[in-house]
Amino acid sequence: MKKIILTSTVLCFFFFSCNKTIKNNNPKVSFEKLINSNNSYSILEDIQKIADANNNNRYVGSKGNIATLEYIKEKLKTNNIPFTEQHFKDALGNDGTNIIATINGESSDIIMLGAHLDSVKQGPGINDNASGIAAILEAVLTVKKEGQKPKKTLQFSFWDSEENKISGSNEYIKSLNKEQIKQIIAYLNFDMLGTKDPVYYILDGDKSSIKDFRKTLEESGLKKNEIDDFIKSQESISIAEGSDKIESLVLDFFKMNNIKTVKQDLSLINATDVQPFIKEIPSTSISAFHEVLNNDNELEFAPCYHKDCDKIDGIDKDTFNKMNQLIGYLIDHLAY
Repeated sequence: MKKIILTSTVLCFFFFSCNKTIKNNNPKVSFEKLINSNNSYSILEDIQKIADANNNNRYVGSKGNIATLEYIKEKLKTNNIPFTEQHFKDALGNDGTNIIATINGESSDIIMLGAHLDSVKQGPGINDNASGIAAILEAVLTVKKEGQKPKKTLQFSFWDSEENKISGSNEYIKSLNKEQIKQIIAYLNFDMLGTKDPVYYILDGDKSSIKDFRKTLEESGLKKNEIDDFIKSQESISIAEGSDKIESLVLDFFKMNNIKTVKQDLSLINATDVQPFIKEIPSTSISAFHEVLNNDNELEFAPCYHKDCDKIDGIDKDTFNKMNQLIGYLIDHLAY
């Protein structure tokens, strides 16, 4: 998860919209039930071992990062899952590599799931974001093992260098032409899936959070003209048409599981790999946060966020299990 500082002058975003049809109401299999979070947790344990053996980090271009890439590729190769690699220079000049695994469907329309594989230099990044890559890696392994061809093509993307200006996913989108972008009818991003006692943040695809945020700003004592300027900037955000439908699907999952600590939020757009997709592709991003203020009075997403203590013993299995179920649920309803 890329660090952002939330202040009264939050970022302003400008995007384009497009028409997409995404939901399949008749899933034939239940990956919500089939995906085993214990297997995902075993992947997390392996990634922790990789970090332990490589100076406690998996920063882009580092030995730990390269070992993580090799681990993902080996898992895919062993299970005969085709994948491509994209090599690039990130925003700071580091060598990065994206991995995109594909399960072909009856249609060439693509449902893409993504998570970033790198960590910051300060720690191993097990919650941020080995949790995301473990969950989507186990998902693709489960889909392959189950063997039923999806109606939509599924792609599982492991982005490098998210921590450096969201470089990997931006480089990927820049490499696509307009027709290739149109083929991706939904993008689902997962970042920080193992936080204890979380509030589940969902990208606010219908901008329904703006009204509540105005109230928060008013209670903070900001001047009316400052509030009006900020709200206007939020209302001007153009999010790809169809993002609200994906958001509704995610909210349905939380409602069915009686999870009430849910927040719809626009700041996720510039905090993680959903950023380059939301301009033209119906998208969502899901994260589990337990926000804390650091010593510099900056808001951090979790107690060990971007620290050397972001290790596997900080992963909450209940949260992680729910996020694995959510991934299966979305695959069921969007791809099958």
